[in-house]
Amino acid sequence: MKSIEDLKKVKEEMVDKLSLRRTKNGYKVIVAMGEVGLAVGAREVLNSLAQEVYDKNLRNATVLMDGNMPIVEADGVVVKVVDPEGKETLYGKVCPKCAKKIISEHVEKGQVVSDLVITKFGE
Repeated sequence: MKSIEDLKKVKEEMVDKLSLRRTKNGYKVIVAMGEVGLAVGAREVLNSLAQEVYDKNLRNATVLMDGNMPIVEADGVVVKVVDPEGKETLYGKVCPKCAKKIISEHVEKGQVVSDLVITKFGE
């Protein structure tokens, strides 16, 4: 860093990134980060989701983490999306590439990514 201005810029970027994990109105994107999730790549999926929300400057989405989700039939990383009305959609076998698709289709356009859905709640 060369100046105070550079430091301020880095600080602003970090504050923006950290704000992705603060609960607010809009979509909540929750990654199962228990032992099983971590073993199959949940950290990479969480990072991909957060980066996509940050890159697209989506202020209507919060990326969160949770422990193990009680879904026995799902293999791989599990992600739950809660829309602004409270409707929950559960995705299974999510990879970093799938995470970007969830953000672009579900969070940006409001369209469920049906080929990744495990269960839809509230229907």
